Amino acid sequence: MALTRKQKQERLALIKERLKRNKTAIFTSFTGLNVKQQEELRNSLREINAEYVVVKKTLLNLALKDKNIDVAENVFPGQVSAIFDYSSETEGAKRVKDFSNKNKELQILGGLFNNEFISKDKVIELALLPSLDQLRAQLIGIMNAPIIGFLRVLSGAQIKFLNVLNQIKQQSN
Repeated sequence: MALTRKQKQERLALIKERLKRNKTAIFTSFTGLNVKQQEELRNSLREINAEYVVVKKTLLNLALKDKNIDVAENVFPGQVSAIFDYSSETEGAKRVKDFSNKNKELQILGGLFNNEFISKDKVIELALLPSLDQLRAQLIGIMNAPIIGFLRVLSGAQIKFLNVLNQIKQQSN
């Protein structure tokens, strides 16, 4: 059943609104995925405040063009879905990459990062990056390393001093 002009305009407005709110968008070809698999992906993405949406290619291209994002015409073959990640730059890409590894039917086509179109390879690189929390933990570990080393040196001197005192005590007994 064909969409009316009004329905197309409403869907286009929704896509534009999602493109404004997201931190990262990933475009996939879902040809071959059954409903159960799509629902599994949707549920996984909801956990991280991301959204899986099937989109019409023409509406997606119009929305991208409206944001001055250039995408080659052959990037979106077949049926296209978009994953809009609203809370993290990397978590949505990680979930999609993991899902596509288990379900070969889902093909990553590309994505948006910082309002620029990125290739499939860049989406995979994005998925391999550590999360913001992991980066913070690594930074804190790096910052604490000199302090911990200094404390070990200080406590090492005390332990050696106590060992010397214990040896003197044992020799005097």
